[in-house]
Amino acid sequence: DAVARALRAHPSVARGADPSRVIAAESATRGQRFVQWAKAARPNDWQRIGRAYLASNPGAGERTHRLVDAQTVAVEHAGAIAAMLPGARFVVVDNDALESGFALFRRHFRARERYRCDFAELAAYRHDQQRLLHRWSERFGDRIVRVDAAALDATVTQLFATLGLGAPTAPIDLASHVGARRYGDLVRPLARMLDAQDAAS
Repeated sequence: DAVARALRAHPSVARGADPSRVIAAESATRGQRFVQWAKAARPNDWQRIGRAYLASNPGAGERTHRLVDAQTVAVEHAGAIAAMLPGARFVVVDNDALESGFALFRRHFRARERYRCDFAELAAYRHDQQRLLHRWSERFGDRIVRVDAAALDATVTQLFATLGLGAPTAPIDLASHVGARRYGDLVRPLARMLDAQDAAS
């Protein structure tokens, strides 16, 4: 959340439209679910979808970058976004497993994300997420920018430089939520489950 706030606050960054909309439109046009047509899509298909996405974005004036917050994008669309927007970069925040898991648990529950309601499912989700990230790193390594959540001040400055953004013109609030370990016994079951998932890997 702090990294997204830092990027949103930068004067050269505009909020991007949700890529899931053009993907859904393509599914409707084809009369197929995303998983059915995505594997057969050719480079010219992705270029066409990418142009449609860029056209759906409102004018950004002098802003040179667009940000799409991960909370608004379905994780299964990440590969499609990479294919349709070859200039896109992916910012990955490396955080402590317990902090990441509990941060998900603290958020509002939505129907499509029921795994957030259960510690065991959260631990399994974290495990699957790390496996998927490893796969993406092998495929899109040069397009993934990693940020260390334990040293945000230094790594956010480096992030701006890597993305071709100048130094921010105003102070950025990088304050995060209260650490998960402050909740003591409440989070110990989640910590044990995360450790068990790591041990089984």
